[in-house]
Amino acid sequence: MVSLPALKAQLQHITDEMRSYYADGWSRAVNLVFDKEHFSQEWNAAKTESTYFGLTGALRIAFDEGDELLGLGAQRMEQIVSGRSCQQTLALIKSGTIAYRETVLGGCVSTEECKTIPLAPINFECVESNCANLVVRSNRLDLVIRSQESVVAQLDCDEKGSVAQRLEAEHLKRMLLARDRLSQAKIKKEVAA
Repeated sequence: MVSLPALKAQLQHITDEMRSYYADGWSRAVNLVFDKEHFSQEWNAAKTESTYFGLTGALRIAFDEGDELLGLGAQRMEQIVSGRSCQQTLALIKSGTIAYRETVLGGCVSTEECKTIPLAPINFECVESNCANLVVRSNRLDLVIRSQESVVAQLDCDEKGSVAQRLEAEHLKRMLLARDRLSQAKIKKEVAA
């Protein structure tokens, strides 16, 4: 048996980011010639609309479900999208001014390639630093934290002191601290406004 961290390090595409990078590799190739009927033509044509629906859908779902959107990226996107029409927002996406992609905890609004190494489904660096592109849905974060708490509790019973138990406990600690920081940042912004 191989540990999960070792497997992640070895495969290096166990996250959605790496999966989508490899799955989307053909769209980055400039020397390929596809006929006009090829799926890639339709895919590229729909990218702007897909990004728009992902972004506005995430905002709408969070609003409808009473889910708080946390993170600097969420604040920025709410300001940009709320003051613009559908056509204006689509134009910003098409020009590369704004972007959105789904992540485990919410989304990322970076218009550039991600600079972090995606070896874990949850990018702790982004969450801990409240990255300028971070969108976190509080309900998803709470769900991940509850799940992590049960994993840690089980490991405390079965494998207290093991590498897996210490690693999972550290992940839980980092998520709890990140949730507190993100919530405090939102409260400070609301008080300042």
